[in-house]
Amino acid sequence: MIRLLTLLYILILATVLDAAPIPKSLKARGVSGDPNGVWQLTRFNINGKDGGHENMSKYWEIDGELFFIGIANPDNRGQQTGTSFKITDTEDPNFRIFQTSPSRIKVDGDRLCWVYTSGAKNVVDECEPGPNRYYYEYKRVK
Repeated sequence: MIRLLTLLYILILATVLDAAPIPKSLKARGVSGDPNGVWQLTRFNINGKDGGHENMSKYWEIDGELFFIGIANPDNRGQQTGTSFKITDTEDPNFRIFQTSPSRIKVDGDRLCWVYTSGAKNVVDECEPGPNRYYYEYKRVK
């Protein structure tokens, strides 16, 4: 009988823990998904004008705080030097410094957008095209 009650207690505890809400501190971060992996460029916009991605490198990879631009094909992962893609605030890991420029990424399922500005004085608070911005959209390579 004691074993049965113990097992029942463990099952109830596991159910309660599984249904526990996400802590507010994690929700507040706005982390939108895992950006690590290989991505295929689908759209490019500079200063609010679309076009030109057809002539750009097709595959790009994010691996932690490194950005590999211009991978010949998805099988060539990690075969070149990565560019600095530093997280400067652990509370906002989607804001990054790309080389010396402020940038922002946003992952939505198998889609990623990335925007950066030229010059450290410019602010990047959302992942949207606009003036003084380089905006890219990708789809995840599986």
